[in-house]
Order: sequence, then structure tokens, then C-alpha cells
Amino acid sequence: MDFVLIEEKLNPKGLSNPTLEVLNLDANLYNALLFQPVGKIECSNQCIRNADKKLAKKKFNAFFDIAIENNVELAVTPEYSCPWSVIEKLIDENRLPRESKLWIVGCESIQAQQLSDIINDHDEIVWICNEGKIRQNLNNDRFFNPVCYLFKTRTLSTNKLRTIAIVQFKTHFMGGNNSWERDNYIEGQNIYILKNQNTSSRLLTFICSDTLNHNLNIQDQQDFAIDPYLIVHIQLNREPFHADFGSYRCDIFSKKQDNKEILCLNWGRNIQMNDTPNWNNYGGSAIFTKSTKLDLIDEKINTNHDKGLYYTRWEEKKSNIYFLNFDEYIFCIRNTKPSQAEAHGSMPGRTGPEPLFIKSWDYTSHMWIEKSDVNDGFIELCQSIEGVGDFNTLINGELSHVNIERLIALSVGEAVEKEWYLVSNNKFFITDDRGSNKRITFAQDPCLDTNGIRRRNLIRYATLANHIIEQEDFPDVIAKLKGNCRISYCPNENIATSYNLNLFSNDDEIPPATVVYKGEDDINGANETYEKIANLFPESQNWARIVVWYRDAVGYKNVTGRKPKIADNSSQSFNSINTVRK
Repeated sequence: MDFVLIEEKLNPKGLSNPTLEVLNLDANLYNALLFQPVGKIECSNQCIRNADKKLAKKKFNAFFDIAIENNVELAVTPEYSCPWSVIEKLIDENRLPRESKLWIVGCESIQAQQLSDIINDHDEIVWICNEGKIRQNLNNDRFFNPVCYLFKTRTLSTNKLRTIAIVQFKTHFMGGNNSWERDNYIEGQNIYILKNQNTSSRLLTFICSDTLNHNLNIQDQQDFAIDPYLIVHIQLNREPFHADFGSYRCDIFSKKQDNKEILCLNWGRNIQMNDTPNWNNYGGSAIFTKSTKLDLIDEKINTNHDKGLYYTRWEEKKSNIYFLNFDEYIFCIRNTKPSQAEAHGSMPGRTGPEPLFIKSWDYTSHMWIEKSDVNDGFIELCQSIEGVGDFNTLINGELSHVNIERLIALSVGEAVEKEWYLVSNNKFFITDDRGSNKRITFAQDPCLDTNGIRRRNLIRYATLANHIIEQEDFPDVIAKLKGNCRISYCPNENIATSYNLNLFSNDDEIPPATVVYKGEDDINGANETYEKIANLFPESQNWARIVVWYRDAVGYKNVTGRKPKIADNSSQSFNSINTVRK
């Protein structure tokens, strides 16, 4: 594997480096159009491609129409996805990215003779690829797994605009039980690094199992520790977060450098591979960033969620991951750049991505249709849990996505740290190195471990909301709420302690309280949780209105009412907390 700077290929052809907007070191936003397809794929010793060629052509032609119409700075399709006939049509009709724009097109497999014919038939394009690999394989049926960069740059002598097509070949075959790629693909060698004519970020693309190549060590690149990078990783992968594929991400984000971002784009879930339906249950497309300036206010987190972009905190690497919904969509995402090194100091920082629109394929009109929201799987998850009552408070639409996560965290005893309610601190927003997230309201992750945690927390919440407050005895400190209360949530951003309350009287005449159900536990664990929650009320006596239930071999039990401490503020009454209801 060789990393090749693009000027090494452009300059000998009399061409300058481009000026790609996505790589400029300024505070301007860029729009990325991402296609996460779903469909049937056919694999054989001669090809890996879409089985329904007619449908694939319609979808991809319409995708590039959207890219042109919206003049996006970046458009990306995943590995093995775009038919070469679509690329030929784009060239023939001159429907190509404008100057400063970049398309990164993961293409269907192609044999050397076929690629040679396309290059020869379209000499109006400047083609850059490993020509030796093509010549060596003209007389066999093996195939390349390519990604094609399309952009414009100018000639050095006359400043004339030219369209460039860089074709990069996959450098390492995929593992697993199927040997089609291993036995039949033509191994690539070059990974091209794009940069602008002037100082800029750098960009490169990995094709799926390129990251398994034992020669891959991007951090050995000169000045990698200094230069900002946007790394694009396109995949057709049923295990996109397997440690072997993601180790390069761990290496990069384990460093303190915050000027690297990674965009992973996979196919959507439930692909049919030959005769195997539901070949994959992952989507796995995601944006990775170490920016410390992310806009994590509730409004943005919730709006992003509605449009299929889910925030999580990659705690082990002090970084952040935004997951895309796993189903087939076109996402148009506006984002800040990996580096704003040349922006004025007064400009906003790297606040992170937000979807402008999403589109799904309409099989009647054969068009991409804009959607106002997408299915995160949460309602179906709640409906699949039986025997613990309903989840109406969570699924009736009254609570935002973030407040659902907060309410459950508080109700099951996971809200115990200072400012736990911030999404950057909430335990449910944490993702590990495997990409397994614990978000309650983003329930598409098929990981058995985190799915089990998600279900157990929902069961504990439902037990509290539907059984304990209805049937169990209340201790004296909240006795007046018995028979006249409900689990609810209405935090006030101006009153921090309001985030810690979840039991309210039906008539709002009695001060609210905090109740928790820890599930199977003992008195020591319950007392520990009680003390931690009590410390969340430093300026009031509301620690006295906390009840922690648990269950042991005998049945349901609770702890409450610690003894007052000399540091407690006894001047503030319980009733003062009622202001959160107004």
C-alpha cells in the first residue's frame, strides 16, 4: 500500500491541485450528500454488483440529480454501489460536479478490459489510476473494487478547467466465509491523498477492508500529527464496527489531535446477498469527531434525531460519534470542517453535523421523496416488551428524545453524577470502542449486550411506573402522593434540580419527588444510590423526598430519609421546587 499525494499525478499532466471547498481551512459550512442504499447484491467469480440493474440506475441517477441541484460540496456512495453505466451517463451528459465540489463514488466491481474501454471512450476526462494494474489484467475475468473521485481543477499553463476522475482500487480483500473477493479481485496499491492548491485539510478514502492491510499506518505519513484530515471510509460490511476494521479510528482518536474527522458510509441494513435475505442487520454509517465545540443543546440533538442522526459520546477516546439511521436514505448533512485554522477567531467553532433533509425512495413515483422524520426503532422496542404494563408516557410524543433518556436514567438509578442530565454526561449517550451505543431511543443497534441493557432498563422503568407506584406501599416522606401521582418529567433548564424529579401529583398540589427502581439489588446498593441522588440537591431539603426501591428474594423494599447533615440548607422548603411545574 502506497499513499500518493495527488500533485504527484496532477502536476506531470500540467494540472494544478484543485480548490475543494470541503478542504478549506475556514469556518464555512459544507453540505455532504450521503447515499446509504439497500437492495439485492449479486456476488460471483466475475462481479459484485446490484442484482436489479434497472432499479439501481434509477436510484443513482436521481441521487446525482440531487447532488447537482443542491450543488453540494461533497457527495459519497458506499463500496460496490454505483453502476458504471451511471458514471458514463454523467460524463456523456456533462452532469458532473462543479468547480470546488467533490464526488466520492463507490462503484460496482469492474473488470480491467471494461474499465480500459470506459477510459478510452471518454478522453474528455483526465483519468488517473494505476494503469499498470489495468494492462496486466486485460486478458482475465478478475475484477477491481474501485472508488472514483470526480472533481474539477485547472491547467497550470492556461488556467483551463478540466474534469478529473481518479480511480482507486481496493488494496485488501474482505474476510469471512465468502471467498468471491479474495479469489477474484485485483489487488490495488495506491491510496490517493487529496489536498488543495493552497494550504488545506487533506482527504483520503479507505475501501472497507483496506483497513485490514498490514501495511496501513496512516500515522506514519509525514506531518500527519499536524495536518488536518477528513477520512472517508466506504463499506459493504455486515460488521462495520468490528475491532479489525475500526482499529485505525481508535489509533487516531486516542491522540489529543482534534483536527481529524472520519466519515464512514456503509450500505443500509437488511441487504439480500445472492439468495441470503437480511444478510446484515447493521447500517453502521457514522461521523466521528473530536471537536470540543459541538452544539449539544437539546433542540439540536432532538432535531438531528428526527432526521436520522443520533449523537453519542465516545468516552474512551474523549470523542464523539454521530450514527446515521440504519435504513435506506439519502442524507444531506451540513457540517463544520475538520479544521478552521485560517478562520477569524471570532467565528463559530466546529459545532458538528446537522441534517438539512433526508429522502427515501418511493417505488410508485420512482423518485426520492423528502421525509420529515425517520423510524428510530424505539416504539417497536417498547411494544415488544410484555408483562410490565404500557410505555405511554414515553411514546405518546409529549417527551423529547433527550428527555426520555433522562427520565429513564433517573428512574433506574443511573442519574447519580453532577450534571448527569447533560448529553455529554448521561450514561445512555456513551458508546464504546466497538461502536455499541446505549442510547435508549435509538434502538436499531443489534448488539446483544447493549440491546439487553436497553431492554432491562425499560423493564425497570415500566415496573416503577406501572407497578410500584400503583401497588406498593409508600414510605411516610411521600405518603401523600399515594393514589394521586404519576411518573412524569418536565425539567426546567433554569432550575438544575428539576432534572432530578420524576414523581408528580395528578393535581400538582403536592410537591414532586424522586423515585427509583434498581431491580434486583440489596439494601447496600440501594443506600449507595440514595446517597448519590441526595447529593444532587445541594441547595434544598428535597433529598428527604427520594425513595429508592429494589427487589430481593422476599419482595420489593425501599430506602429513604437519610439523617439531616449540618451543611443542608434548611431555609428552602420542599414546596419551592413546585416552581418547575409553572
